[in-house]
Amino acid sequence: MVSLARTLRSIRRVGLKEWWRQLQYIGDAKSGRFAGADQFGNRYYENLNPEEEIPGRHRWVDLAQHDYNATQVPPEWHSWLSHIRKDPPPEDRVMQNLSPPWKGVSNFAPIVNMLCCNTVCSPGLRT
Repeated sequence: MVSLARTLRSIRRVGLKEWWRQLQYIGDAKSGRFAGADQFGNRYYENLNPEEEIPGRHRWVDLAQHDYNATQVPPEWHSWLSHIRKDPPPEDRVMQNLSPPWKGVSNFAPIVNMLCCNTVCSPGLRT
């Protein structure tokens, strides 16, 4: 059960409309630091104040689609929510360096040049 002081503090921090939406969707009123968002529109939060949050429940996700399916959370954010990683993906240098080659458009240019130059193709197709 949520205490009256925690409820009033949450209403003051997030506003009445957001407080009511949180009660409807996640069943609790939470406020914390915005940690980031993923490509699906999910928003991730963290509250490190031990007086306000129960230990182990201080990181949470606000899903864009309220279908509540675990597959809506990408692996990099799941590792942060599960305390496998300390920093969220936008702040974690290791996660930023592990970007697969197919994620960026600029990563395809060397592959296209290699394929075009090593095979027989017309001069107009070379870049």
